[in-house]
Amino acid sequence: MKMLKYTSPLLRRESVTLTTFDIESEEFKKNLSSLVSIFKEQQRVGGVALAAPQVGWNIRLFIMADLVTGELETFINPRIIDKSKKQVKMQEGCLSFPGVYLNINRPETITWEFTTPETPNLELSTETLSDFFSRLIQHEVDHLDGKLFVDRASPVQKLKIKKWRKRHK
Repeated sequence: MKMLKYTSPLLRRESVTLTTFDIESEEFKKNLSSLVSIFKEQQRVGGVALAAPQVGWNIRLFIMADLVTGELETFINPRIIDKSKKQVKMQEGCLSFPGVYLNINRPETITWEFTTPETPNLELSTETLSDFFSRLIQHEVDHLDGKLFVDRASPVQKLKIKKWRKRHK
């Protein structure tokens, strides 16, 4: 596994939903350990979350560091089930686009469901979030759906990205 950059077609694939059988496998545990190691490296450059597809692992999973404790949290099969009509524009960056920051419009509040490796039978939890955490979850779920934050950019920002790509070939 390695960090994929914006040019990788693997970032555009929709991720596979995990089963209990999947997360109990040795392969899953090995890959999760690799994902955590890569994420810890990315934290040094300001990363706060990493979706499995960003390292070429095509599953519905992302990890995030708790901003207070620094503990890593793993979210399996996350899905946004409701979004507020109110949109908020905030700056976003992405580990797959190093050095690129864009003002992206997203719903202010979301309700999402997810499970964790510790949850028996992959039972779903539901949570409503606003502001930074809402944005973070939306960004990571986009990765799992094969979408990138630049897809949500304004036409002017897309021109900026085009110029950036030419400089970074």
